Amino acid sequence: MKQNLKTKIGMLFGMLLYILIAFSPAQVSAASVGEALTTPEKGWMRIDDADINATYSSGWGVSSYVRQGYSLYKGSAHYTRAGGASLKFNFYGTKIRIIDIIQQNRASNNSITIDGVTEKYSANGVSEVNQAIVFEKMNLPLGYHTVTISSGESGYYLQIDAIDIDDNGIFLNINTPLDLKANPGDSLVTLNWKPVDLADSYTVKYGTESGKYTETVTATKDTFGNFVIPSLTNGTKYYFVVSATVKGKESSVSNEAIATP
Repeated sequence: MKQNLKTKIGMLFGMLLYILIAFSPAQVSAASVGEALTTPEKGWMRIDDADINATYSSGWGVSSYVRQGYSLYKGSAHYTRAGGASLKFNFYGTKIRIIDIIQQNRASNNSITIDGVTEKYSANGVSEVNQAIVFEKMNLPLGYHTVTISSGESGYYLQIDAIDIDDNGIFLNINTPLDLKANPGDSLVTLNWKPVDLADSYTVKYGTESGKYTETVTATKDTFGNFVIPSLTNGTKYYFVVSATVKGKESSVSNEAIATP
């Protein structure tokens, strides 16, 4: 009786150990370039190609083509056959994936430029793979990154189905000011942010509660460094954001910066 009990306990322990090993995070293989990924993996979030913060140049169309076996994220994708057509956006995070369909007649020398560094990628392949990872970049420094995706071949399809970034990341328009920093002084705070190329002006908003900005100041297009907010109360915490106005349209706001003069 005791022997049987020991045997059963041993078998149960062995099964439990097998389950823990088989399904431990170290044993779970992450998807890789060329493989289908219809939903983002843990630690990622998916941005649709039609996101309002994605900026496409001329020469793009929108595909909602439907046939058996053909699958697009949220039912549509942007595509182009024009050489040099581009998509631009910014994001905050450490990693990025481009999701597309692998198929014949796809451009094989697409370029993606991240923070000024350009790499090539291809979505061309004999076997069709829907919602596949066609490009991946990991281990970027945590922060804001500028991205441009460009078609290199006229007459061949470049398509964008979706973009995956960190699940706690931020997907931003190219006209959004990045990396706002606030440095306190005596009754003042000095603001610095990365310039927006086409900005006509900037709008700084601030207040004494996070997300609630009661004061507004306009800065000229050349005033993105060492912009001083004076007449503040020493010992009071202030919260700041900045937006850019481009061709009469105000961008989304930057990250929130905090300082106590």
